[in-house]
Amino acid sequence: MLFRSDIAAARWEDFDFENYVFSYGAKKNGSRCIVPIDPLWAEILLRWKPKAAELEGGDEWVFPKALGSTNGGPKTSSPTISEKTIRKWLNEKVRDLARLPDGSRVQKLSPHHWRHTNTMRILLATNDYYLAKLVLGDEIRTIEKRYSSMVLSDNSRKSLHQILANPTRTSHPDI
Repeated sequence: MLFRSDIAAARWEDFDFENYVFSYGAKKNGSRCIVPIDPLWAEILLRWKPKAAELEGGDEWVFPKALGSTNGGPKTSSPTISEKTIRKWLNEKVRDLARLPDGSRVQKLSPHHWRHTNTMRILLATNDYYLAKLVLGDEIRTIEKRYSSMVLSDNSRKSLHQILANPTRTSHPDI
């Protein structure tokens, strides 16, 4: 699954904007992962691309080093901004400024929450561990060990759908 370090090291060639996917080499085991990107984010990235191209390295890298501050912190040989900078931007510029439809603030969650949530969505919708492997970059046995006990049975799924269909209900329908 996508980590901040994967975002920091994103190349323009890793994006397929026609099919709304981003592919990258998983840091964990080097396998190639493919994740969907929302059409809105694709549009934002496509608008960013000419601005990035004006920066040194911006024709290859989505977030070239020239985008970051040139003072403070240790200097690295990386051609891209740091993972720490990505984290700061995500916190300050995205999450902390975002609002839910009711005007409330977005809950502070780590990227790992996103990883587990999306994996569960994939498994609940498809029960396809190979698809989860493609997105996560993990081995099937690792995914099965971590998530198989969380995948709902048909009866549990029906109960969950009943609860979600009637959110004012406070107890399980069978209790």
